[in-house]
Amino acid sequence: MIHDPKLLFLDEPTIGIDPKLRDAFWKYFEAIKKEGKTILITTHYMDEAFHCDRVGLLRNGEKIAEDHPKKLIEKYEVENLEDVFLKIVRE
Repeated sequence: MIHDPKLLFLDEPTIGIDPKLRDAFWKYFEAIKKEGKTILITTHYMDEAFHCDRVGLLRNGEKIAEDHPKKLIEKYEVENLEDVFLKIVRE
């Protein structure tokens, strides 16, 4: 963050940290997003992906879905993003 990048790539930034610090990371991500920065995050935690403006779900290196998390949940008529993923791969 020293160079004040406009685009930030983060690969599973919250793996192995406690819930309090994990929450602090997401609050920080929201703050820098409000500054106009773009953040690209990879995560296996579907509850974290719900915080994002846009989600791309991948399976075997192929994109299987992409949209706003709420729209994906509505489209597939399920309760959460994990269920979206499971519904797609079972079809």
